Amino acid sequence: DSLVARGYQEPLGETVIAKGMVAPLADLYQFRLALRDNKVVSPESKRRMFAPAPNGYGYGWVVSTTPGGARVTEHAGDQVGFQTWIAYFPDKDVLILLGVNNDGGWRRPISERLTEIMVDSASVKGAIVSQ
Repeated sequence: DSLVARGYQEPLGETVIAKGMVAPLADLYQFRLALRDNKVVSPESKRRMFAPAPNGYGYGWVVSTTPGGARVTEHAGDQVGFQTWIAYFPDKDVLILLGVNNDGGWRRPISERLTEIMVDSASVKGAIVSQ
């Protein structure tokens, strides 16, 4: 039981257990490293994956800029009781991995504040934040 991720479903605060594809944030970090080092897809496929599309959504990634103008490739996920976010900011070489064990909408304000602190208002290089 101690290894099972437990989330909280709003508005009643019911405890739920993660279902579907479940992995620790450390695995997302390893995935990002493998992607960076071209171990997952070819450099050409990666270039296309992170190319901005007319609607802002590439091959599984939202490609955009922050309010401060930094480029970002990001992807968010939701399931009952949980929210996740992975974002890479190539201009600063900053990767943020966020896991929230609540589906009450906390991901957006937390991710916006982390972006403000780590990317738009600081000269942080190579930082990793995870919880």
